[in-house]
Amino acid sequence: MNPARANLVIALMIVFLTLLTPAPPSSAITEKNPTLSKKEVKGLLKNARTTAEHRTVAEHCRQNAERLTASSKKPAKLAVVYAKNPPFPAIEPKHGDAFDQGASHCPKWAKLDAEQGNKATKLAPLHEDMAKEAELNSANAKELATAPRAKTFASIGK
Repeated sequence: MNPARANLVIALMIVFLTLLTPAPPSSAITEKNPTLSKKEVKGLLKNARTTAEHRTVAEHCRQNAERLTASSKKPAKLAVVYAKNPPFPAIEPKHGDAFDQGASHCPKWAKLDAEQGNKATKLAPLHEDMAKEAELNSANAKELATAPRAKTFASIGK
């Protein structure tokens, strides 16, 4: 085989194998913007003790607030559309907002999402404060651990 042709085959194989390599795992992508499951959030809310845990909860609250605020805008827009052109005009007077479609249903969900977003927005600074408090507590614990200890009554007699 001609050396130039062999080099060309090797170069083509390298390109082909490079194209076949899988994309980075999704965990590498989510490290930048971690999303917590409901179970993890409940566990952190019950057992958060460290600064990092409280900051994780605060970040989760901020992300949740952004998501809820954004999702509250869609039903508000749909309410305007449904008020002009009701999809089921005979059903809404009979069932109200229980039918899940119509002008009366959408503002209700927009309001609920906005309220939840406001609650999540208010929770984030609280968890930031808890993180600062945990940081101070750990600093105080380190100071106490490194401070010289006084003699105990048991060691005085020896």
